[in-house]
Order: sequence, then structure tokens, then C-alpha cells
Amino acid sequence: MKNLWSVIMAGGIGERFWPLSTQKEPKQFLPVFTGTPLLKAAADRMGNVIPSSRAVVVTNAAYAKKSADLFSKTMRPFIIGEPVGKNTAPAIAAAAAYIERKDSTAVMAVFSADHIIQPESKFRDSVKLAAEDAEKNGSLVCLGVKPNFPHTGLGYIETAGVAASSKGIKLHKVRRFVEKPDLKKAQVFLKKGNYFWNCGIFVWSVKTIFAAFEKNMPKLYEQISEARKAKTDAAFSKAINKFYLAVEKESIDYGVLEKASGIKVVECPIKWDDMGSYAAFKEHSSADKAGNVFKGDIVDLECSNTFVYSDGGLTVTAGLKDLFVVRSGNKVLVIQKDKLSDMRKIINLIKEKGFDKFLKE
Repeated sequence: MKNLWSVIMAGGIGERFWPLSTQKEPKQFLPVFTGTPLLKAAADRMGNVIPSSRAVVVTNAAYAKKSADLFSKTMRPFIIGEPVGKNTAPAIAAAAAYIERKDSTAVMAVFSADHIIQPESKFRDSVKLAAEDAEKNGSLVCLGVKPNFPHTGLGYIETAGVAASSKGIKLHKVRRFVEKPDLKKAQVFLKKGNYFWNCGIFVWSVKTIFAAFEKNMPKLYEQISEARKAKTDAAFSKAINKFYLAVEKESIDYGVLEKASGIKVVECPIKWDDMGSYAAFKEHSSADKAGNVFKGDIVDLECSNTFVYSDGGLTVTAGLKDLFVVRSGNKVLVIQKDKLSDMRKIINLIKEKGFDKFLKE
């Protein structure tokens, strides 16, 4: 599909990956996870299905140049630098406005920069199935993954029957979206078999998403109109800055998807993770017989189920269990596995103690 575009959302600073991720070098630019910066990997993932020259990256304005520099000049995506973060609905509207100006028949696939996906060939097949349905039927299509454990940190999608299939990949009708459940509900979802993890990956035509914005978010729809009409990229960027300063903060889930009807979801036969914490980093790394993952110059004595990362010097550990130790420059994090969900509290505490400089670089 020559009218298929990708949109890569890369606006965060990855606080849950401090101290590796900092304001100067947020996690989407780090090569430590896959050997390639996450943002570049997200663009490359679609291979020749969607070249990076047919992509839009939405990121913090402070990271616009850094994002562009990851790509060659001939294959560089268009970069939208957000003057202020307003969540996913405005980001998607901004990207759709740019793409529409280039091709009013375009279909757009929306990804996040921090996802780890394998095998990529199956992911591409899943996106193509979603894109074909989005183009043919005007559907809003999500991508989902069949859960293999009762995850309480993700939203779920309940399905209501198969709508189509291709290459063994199924496209389901969506019954409803479910917020992050407690453990009991997550166990029920796992057992029922018709619930999927919501990957936060979406495919639709620009025509369909603007119709959905007009119906469900009419104020945003009106506010983005100037950018849609822009005659040049320079005029577009100016209009987008104006749009961001005016638009309200809202997610695409709350703003559109939970209100819309006729939504579909592709059941992706992939291993997927949103790299939302060091636990995910450990999960996607090779462990030794004791369940340890060591990256860097590490000397260990009788540790178990422990993650140690060091980007310089020697780190020595002994007798640790279920701990995460991350050393980056002049910063060290030592945290229990069950405290990883408190990373934002830890960041706030660092600020309260006046150590902001350690968050910046």
C-alpha cells in the first residue's frame, strides 16, 4: 500500500528508566535495549512496507533535531515538535493533519517508540491486515495481543467474534475496552480467551479518524482545521504550535475509541512489550541459570533473580535477590522488584530533595 504511513509517538522522557533515561537522553534514543535506538527501531520495524520517508514522528520540541538526526536525509520522517505534551489525541490529530496534506486517501498506522516486538514479519502482516480493512471498510482498527498471564498494568479489549482473517491472523469485532483490571478480573479475562491486551497501536484512514474527531471531539476537530489547510510545511508547523497551545489534554482512548462503534482489533501473533519498566528490560534479556541478568562489568556472588546494569566501572554484587541495580555515570539506582511501580514517586522525591540536576543529564 503506497498510501500507508506510519506515525511514531516519542514524546516522553522515560522517567521509569531513570537513571539510564534522562531529560538530555530519554529512553527513545538509547541503544541499550535492542542495539538500536528505540525510535529508529520503531521506524525500521515496518521494513519496505512503510519506509521512514513516509513516516511522522511526534515528539517533544526539545528532541526534534535529535530525532531527525537518527535518520539519513533521504529517508528522514517529518518531525512534529510538540511545544507542550497534550497526550495521544492531539498528537494523532497533528500527525493526521500532516499526512492528509500529502495524501488525502492515506491510511495511518500509529505506533509508540518504546515497543519491543518479535517476530517483526508477523507484526508487518498484522498491520497490513488492519490497513486493508481500514481502507476498505473505513474501520478504526486496534492491534491486540493474546495475554499469557493476568497482567494488571495494561488495558484490555473484549472481542465479539471474528470479522476476517489473512495468513492465519484474525481480525475481531470489538465489544468494549476495559481499563487496567485488578488481579481477579485479569485472571477471568485470561481464562475467557476473548480478551486481548491493548497494545496502543492503531490503524485507520485519515478520513475516518477526522470523522471520528468531528463526532467525538468537535472542539479539537475545529482547532486542528488551520493546520489541515496549511499550504506549506512551515505554515503547518506554525499552525501546529498554535493548535497545541489551545487544545485540551486527552488520550485517543477516552476521546475517541471508548465512544466510537464498529471498532475492530487484530489478534497479533507476536511477543510484545511496551518497555514500561526495568522488569520489561530484564524480561527481554538473556538470564543465567539463577535468573540473573548482568550487563556491563559485573562480578557476582550468589545472587538470584537480579538485574544489574553498569555503563562504566566495576559493579560487584553478592547475595542479592529480586533486586534491580542500575549504574549510569554518577547515578545509581537500587530497587526491589515490587517497588518498580513507584519510580515516579522516586523521581518526585529526587526533585523534592533538590537533586534535579541528576535527572537532567
